[in-house]
Amino acid sequence: MWWKKNSSVKKSETELKLQMIEDILFPQYTLEATPNGKFFHIDYAVDSNLEAVLCDLQEGKNDAVSQAIINSAIKKLLEARKLLGVKQYLDKRAEYIILDLPNNINIGNVDE
Repeated sequence: MWWKKNSSVKKSETELKLQMIEDILFPQYTLEATPNGKFFHIDYAVDSNLEAVLCDLQEGKNDAVSQAIINSAIKKLLEARKLLGVKQYLDKRAEYIILDLPNNINIGNVDE
């Protein structure tokens, strides 16, 4: 059948890692049902979960659920980092690390 993938085609190591990262960060929706038979999806993707938590935090809602979602996102990102083999190298001259967005640091305020 033309719509089914050919399972005999072997993927490269890079393709397998990419698929694993996709599965970690953007898993497929799950389908659930309420007791009265209404169906709904659950989205476990890191981006949409962080977006939802950000909305909650902006509304002043910082509860255990929000914190659990952030913790889950961090774990998924760390897992993806390990698969990618991303390592940060420290320069011995640096006295500390500043966490920020790229190109968003005003060096003039670092010593304050």
